[in-house]
Amino acid sequence: MKWIIHEEAAPGNEQHTTLIMMVDLVSIDTSGIASLEELYKSLVSSGKQLAIANPRWQVIKRIGERVFLTVAEAIDCKLDC
Repeated sequence: MKWIIHEEAAPGNEQHTTLIMMVDLVSIDTSGIASLEELYKSLVSSGKQLAIANPRWQVIKRIGERVFLTVAEAIDCKLDC
């Protein structure tokens, strides 16, 4: 979260969506899901968005918004949505 805030505070940076790529993630435990939920809530409360590419079903079930099958879909949506 500190890195996201620092990067978005950089001059000229208009990014408002953080993309997490979960392509190589084989499984995720409850503490990992809890961390993602905390990150999601924190970003939303500060006016930012979280997009997740290729998550596992456990993540989709808990954080259903802005979920994409591929990174390309997430980027295309960011440009068109």
